[in-house]
Amino acid sequence: MSSQGFVLRGALLFAAALLSTPQLSAANLIHRYSFTSDASDSVGTEHGTLLGGASISGGAVTLNGSGAYVDLPNGLISSLTSMTVETWLCH
Repeated sequence: MSSQGFVLRGALLFAAALLSTPQLSAANLIHRYSFTSDASDSVGTEHGTLLGGASISGGAVTLNGSGAYVDLPNGLISSLTSMTVETWLCH
């Protein structure tokens, strides 16, 4: 990673398929972090926190390359048997 850091544009999405049978199951969106003004979960209640100099600008998280990050709640995905994560990253 360069000293310029990364910008996360769009949204961070978590979808989970809770499979109780061998048949295919539709995924349910359980968390969405749109980063429009902060790290709130717009689908659930598992809000994140911007730390280490992370900021929101123009609907994107800006990470400074030297310690900035988004802290998501502990155990956010620990109960899932499968999941999909979608992100858009710009450098």
